[in-house]
Amino acid sequence: MVLMILCYGTVLMLSIYVKGLCEAFHATTTQIQLLYTIKAAVSVAVSFAVAGFANNLSSRKLLGIGVVSYSLFFFLISISNSLVFYYIGAVFFGIGVVLMGSAVIQPVVTRWHRNFLGLKIGLMTVAYSIFGAAFSVLFTKLQLSLGTQTTILIHGLVILIPGIFCILFLISDDPEKYGLSLEEVIPNEALQEKETIAEPSNVSARDYFRYPETWLLLVGLFLDSILYGGYLSNASIVYSSLSFDTMQIASLISVQTIFVSVWGFAFGFISDRIGACRSTVGVSAVVLFTMLFSLFNSLGDLSYITTAIQAALVGSVCYQSMAGGLVFAELFGDKSVAMLMAVSMGFVYCGQMIGTPFATLLYEHTGGYAAFFRIMSLISALIMVMYILMVRINKKR
Repeated sequence: MVLMILCYGTVLMLSIYVKGLCEAFHATTTQIQLLYTIKAAVSVAVSFAVAGFANNLSSRKLLGIGVVSYSLFFFLISISNSLVFYYIGAVFFGIGVVLMGSAVIQPVVTRWHRNFLGLKIGLMTVAYSIFGAAFSVLFTKLQLSLGTQTTILIHGLVILIPGIFCILFLISDDPEKYGLSLEEVIPNEALQEKETIAEPSNVSARDYFRYPETWLLLVGLFLDSILYGGYLSNASIVYSSLSFDTMQIASLISVQTIFVSVWGFAFGFISDRIGACRSTVGVSAVVLFTMLFSLFNSLGDLSYITTAIQAALVGSVCYQSMAGGLVFAELFGDKSVAMLMAVSMGFVYCGQMIGTPFATLLYEHTGGYAAFFRIMSLISALIMVMYILMVRINKKR
């Protein structure tokens, strides 16, 4: 949980540094935002690489590489004013986000736990969202008093020191590494629940991609991640374009981040009760409403209250970091969840890679985000239809 807090809590609040980095590197917003495109491209490659060897790699070693890579990103951009070092740092950022994030951690949790799996993963979302909300305000104040790059250096230490401690003393490898069987780590009632999951027998890794449910989920997560990359990665610019000041922007990002935890907890909690597939349909409807609300808010008379409501709603988009592991475990059981989770995160990062520059270019050409919200409203409706089809096809199987 600590590593998830450090990894995704940071991702949620990272946009507070955009303006300061533009000044420090004498760069345009587009040049600085290229960070997210490079990060996402590297994350796609790393996710698919992890997927290919998911069942043969040590989780602790992967997490350790992730912590070091993530920290290197902060150290590199804190000691240089060169965009070359900034983009090299983005490469390490892309490695760290994958190896410290859901692609590695969710399969570990799935192997050690079965009861209330959605709730436990949801609680991780609550934890990293609280971190992001609190530290977006704290690091904004530090940035105003100490400068952007000094604050970024402190941020890197906040990730490195607790991260290394967790790797050395708190993180366990898979149960099999300790000679434990499934029966010894999962309660009997959970094992009975596992037996009800129709896990395909004698199925190779490639065979999972012959099921239409697999592609409906993966494409849906990809499209949703365009929205994530376009809005959450540009959050400070979105709110700045609405003429809010620095502290108001920080507070809006905090609201947004707090509600990531609310939506993440709700998604996990409801998934345990009605199933992850149905929960995914429900949250996609919320995302569609969010885009329509954001569109009307951007075209109407803006106020801090309505924008705060918008920030609260957009937290629902973060379900895509949870959905892969939960839905694939429900569809196919736990046998290949590590591989499928890594593939799903590859699609997520691919969407984010497209979303950030897509939204930035629309903003630069139109002077606002209304066009982005129009397009994403249509895409969100398509995503919801795809998830409904996924549920119906799975029922018939």
